[in-house]
Amino acid sequence: MIRVDNYKAAVYEVQKQLRILFRSMDELQYQIIPNGIYDRQTRENIVSYQKEAGISPTGVVDYITWQSLFTQPTIDL
Repeated sequence: MIRVDNYKAAVYEVQKQLRILFRSMDELQYQIIPNGIYDRQTRENIVSYQKEAGISPTGVVDYITWQSLFTQPTIDL
């Protein structure tokens, strides 16, 4: 659960992660400038990410979306 005082920081982290992921996918149409504000552009980028990740595209960063964004797959060596 995100507390109100942590909300902006959490949104900022989501925006940063989306920016990194979209850059790695060469998705240049998604211009993300992290600012901690959950605006229309942020929601649209979250929906796009959710579609790419096979998550129900709600635009809400729920537990599943958060885990998908911030959990990187491990590589067995």
